[in-house]
Amino acid sequence: MENSTDNRTVQALEIVPDGDVILVVGPEKTKLLVKSPLLMAASKPFSIMLGPNWKEGHDMRHSDGPFELLLPDDDATALKIICSVIHFQNDKIPQTLPASDVLAVAIAADKYDCLNALQFASNAWLRELKVKPRDLMLLTAAAYLFQDAQAFREITSVLVLNHEGTYLALSGEETGTILPWEVLYLLEEQRGFARLKFADILIGGINFGNCDSGCGWTGKYAYAYMKKLDIENLLPAEFLSRTGDDAKAVQIS
Repeated sequence: MENSTDNRTVQALEIVPDGDVILVVGPEKTKLLVKSPLLMAASKPFSIMLGPNWKEGHDMRHSDGPFELLLPDDDATALKIICSVIHFQNDKIPQTLPASDVLAVAIAADKYDCLNALQFASNAWLRELKVKPRDLMLLTAAAYLFQDAQAFREITSVLVLNHEGTYLALSGEETGTILPWEVLYLLEEQRGFARLKFADILIGGINFGNCDSGCGWTGKYAYAYMKKLDIENLLPAEFLSRTGDDAKAVQIS
């Protein structure tokens, strides 16, 4: 962390009007005017950094005006949202966020140990599930950081049921360092179980040997699904093991 009290030409965004610290965030040097007591109460790292035993805390206490704290490696959008939450500025807190911003907030909150302060806000952000698979993976990583087990289950369930491709392709630089590789393995495993269960339901609805392609729902859906499995060589092993009339009934031409 660095501090500065010289460059004040850029107008600070007021999270609160009576703040005593200006966070100068990211390479764009976005300025956020905040209150140090609230920042320190919500975040242990900020509490230490702005405490009396650190240079930043000493300089802040001897500054004539709002003290500038440089945070060049952080995400300005994420810190703006976090500061709005911990300063109780509800009108500045988005009800919904893009998945990339949700993850950015989670990363910053994890870094500054203020996940607990964002518990209720993050609960809403993690429920936006009608998004692309790539965004669902970002939300999965965010739920993992927020330690929200319910959201994690809901998001991964959508990935299991709705995504057809490899999960590895969804895990990029943003999530690769957050999610353990076991998560991708378990997603694939659960998708396999779901497909087998679905196949079992369809296959179980067929009256083997006594149904043809004209028997309504079974003929239209179950047999079409089985034919697709047969073409792709994906018929379940227990299905292939059937003999006699049952086997003839399911060999779809």
